[in-house]
Amino acid sequence: EIRDWFVDELSPISILQSLISNPTAQLSSVRVGCMKEILVIGYGNTFRRDDGAGVVLAQQLVACWQPQTPVRLVTGTQLVPELAIDIAAADVGAVVFVDASMGEVNEQIHVQRVVGDIGLPVLGHQLGPAALLIYASLFNARNLPAWLVTAPGVDFGHGEGLSPAVQQQLSAAPKIANHL
Repeated sequence: EIRDWFVDELSPISILQSLISNPTAQLSSVRVGCMKEILVIGYGNTFRRDDGAGVVLAQQLVACWQPQTPVRLVTGTQLVPELAIDIAAADVGAVVFVDASMGEVNEQIHVQRVVGDIGLPVLGHQLGPAALLIYASLFNARNLPAWLVTAPGVDFGHGEGLSPAVQQQLSAAPKIANHL
């Protein structure tokens, strides 16, 4: 699903015809289309134990997709309006938001589709993925496909490192990467 954003400028037949008619041309000089970039936004406070799970899981997802898939990682402690500029970039074809949530010890990582069609949001202390998609659409009038991946955390106290329960959940990163 997530890796299906190709801009097909030429069909495979027209590429072959171009190469046959100009045998000295290099395949790289024939525009065969480009895969749009997946923007992964991992957020959370890495100094509040499991709240940093979003950042760590985002890094793991990027590692699973690279180098086969064009992907860019942005991390921060929270979502900010300025991220709409990154989302609106012409080379972005999809967005994956990755965060931690309050959860139970045996709860699994959750993936859900995000749609930015709820009207213009109001800026406040909390800014969600849907609001960022709406702001980004004001720059480029595109409705990008987006997902929110949340890792349920159990320990949000002060300190670095993830709880053993969250560390175990994050071992599912390759499976989640393949699912998206």
